[in-house]
Amino acid sequence: MLHRSLSSLSCLLSLACLACAGTTAVTPVAPQEAAAAAGPAGLGPTLGVRVGDLSPRRRARLGLPEGSQGALVLEVLYHGPAQKAGVMAMDLIEAIDGSPLAGSRAFQQEVARRAAGTPVTLSVRRGGGTRQAAVVLADAGELLGGFCEQGDGIACHLLGGLVGDVPRALELYRRSCDTGYAEGCSALGGALLEGRGIAADPERASALFEQACQNGSGSACAAGARQAMDEARAFDFAARACDQGDAEGCFDLATRMTEGRGAAPDPARALATFLEGCALGSSRACRKACEMGDPVACAAP
Repeated sequence: MLHRSLSSLSCLLSLACLACAGTTAVTPVAPQEAAAAAGPAGLGPTLGVRVGDLSPRRRARLGLPEGSQGALVLEVLYHGPAQKAGVMAMDLIEAIDGSPLAGSRAFQQEVARRAAGTPVTLSVRRGGGTRQAAVVLADAGELLGGFCEQGDGIACHLLGGLVGDVPRALELYRRSCDTGYAEGCSALGGALLEGRGIAADPERASALFEQACQNGSGSACAAGARQAMDEARAFDFAARACDQGDAEGCFDLATRMTEGRGAAPDPARALATFLEGCALGSSRACRKACEMGDPVACAAP
């Protein structure tokens, strides 16, 4: 079972450390016993969360003040380190061991430079208050491998992004998708579309993208927009991708708004949408917003 947001937010993540489909049930029975079969140790540390960036739209939805920064928790692995420490979906991790986090990338870097077994203190904002959560980093291969063997879709998906072996990754994405986890279906669809380690099957890929998009995967909606032949349908896919927090989906949507593809041209909405994509991590969206005269976007890294 995953603790999840009530809205359909996916995310951008470093899938190891750290993002949304139906709930996945997990019975947490000695996950390390199955780890050797699912994923080797030594894949780096993890907190057992999937995180994304805090965009203007997300900040408004959560009622956070202007200037809030950190890594937004999108999903929490049941019985993972973060969940045991009380971290929940839609919490904002503002700092690790006192080091402020500008976003999800800074979070990933802070986690990655530590070893599994290291205790860390998270500054977690929820609502109007901030609390400290003591967490011990787990080994990603052991934790995710164990839970994947027990049928946890998010664990299989995250492990697939770590193993470095295309056939093994595909098998993990397939297992993730079989549980109904939308991001796993999106990843499998991407492999089928590109023919990575498997015979290309664009028709099946499109079906997976549509299914995963309906189940809350922003990346699948963004892929669906690129695949759609009808401009109005592509615009709808891109709008859903952006609403679910996919940075490149926001870039695609804003481009369509600028060019009048799928809807009447709307420069003001296009700029706001480029800024949304910029905040979510799209460098292309930052460049376009800068070209349209926004000084904040021009200063973005």
